[in-house]
Amino acid sequence: MKNFIFVLALIFVGHAAAQTAKNPIRVHGEGATEEQAKQNAFRTAIELSVGSVVVSDRKTVNGNLNKDEILNYASGYVTDHRVINTVPLSGKTLVIVDVWVNKSKLADRILGASTKTEDFDGGKQVSQLNSLLDAKARSDQLLNQVMSDFPNKAFTVSSSETSINVDRNRSPWLFIKYSMAWNYNYLMAVNEAMSILAPSKNSVISPTMDRMAGQTPTGYVTIMAKNPKDYIFGNQWSYQMSDNSSVRLLQDILIDREPYIMVTIRNAGEYNVWRICMEPQWARGKAFYSARENIAFYGNTVETGYLKFDINQTPGLIDRLREANTVELEIVSKYECK
Repeated sequence: MKNFIFVLALIFVGHAAAQTAKNPIRVHGEGATEEQAKQNAFRTAIELSVGSVVVSDRKTVNGNLNKDEILNYASGYVTDHRVINTVPLSGKTLVIVDVWVNKSKLADRILGASTKTEDFDGGKQVSQLNSLLDAKARSDQLLNQVMSDFPNKAFTVSSSETSINVDRNRSPWLFIKYSMAWNYNYLMAVNEAMSILAPSKNSVISPTMDRMAGQTPTGYVTIMAKNPKDYIFGNQWSYQMSDNSSVRLLQDILIDREPYIMVTIRNAGEYNVWRICMEPQWARGKAFYSARENIAFYGNTVETGYLKFDINQTPGLIDRLREANTVELEIVSKYECK
């Protein structure tokens, strides 16, 4: 089985990419209601103004394509808008809107500051709030898609020596020497996604909104990795997050899909002789760290050790091992071991 995750560069459409927050872009949108039509127009304006990131998740099994998903993510937000015209259609509504768009790593900001202290356009700000929440939901989709193969494709594991020995009580044990490490290409996909989702240095919501809500600043996501082709020390990237939901989404994935090693022993005919799951000693705390709103990927960590099995604990195993021909190690989540 092969799985490829690609995070492609920003793709701009036409000359509209030159638009800035100072100049509106005129777009139209359709929807079942006027609000839905405006939200669709906002998405179009954001993609035309700041471009979009395309994430392709393609999986093949035995040479056959069984998963091919493409996600578009546009990292911008609507700062203001003006409805030019509303046209009722058959069962739909079409709106023509002038939209002001700002480019941002993530749609984080204080919505629609009024031009005068007595001004508060509630309808306009609710529409812009919906645009913000839509952008955050799409950022969750991007994060989910990039992390969808954790832990299966996040780590590499191999065995180098398998043997049967006895302990001091003459009980037989199976020893499998293994090596487990992060998949550098996987970490680079996560790193690219974080560089897209992390707020810009000019984002105003992190310090301002946290102070208004009486909260401490949101934590960091740190990624450490070394290209296996390089002989120098690895790199480290750190991203300050202004959205707790994104951090908690990452934490849930890392903890809920805790990595295990699936051991499969086959005979010469490729039939399974025995299969068992083992928890690597280093996975949590050494491979990655998660506490409060801080997450660290220790991409340079390599674990080398032995998986040990008491053969007498599985009745008939010693006879089945007589047929053993190959040992295969695979990274799976703890749920796949049940």
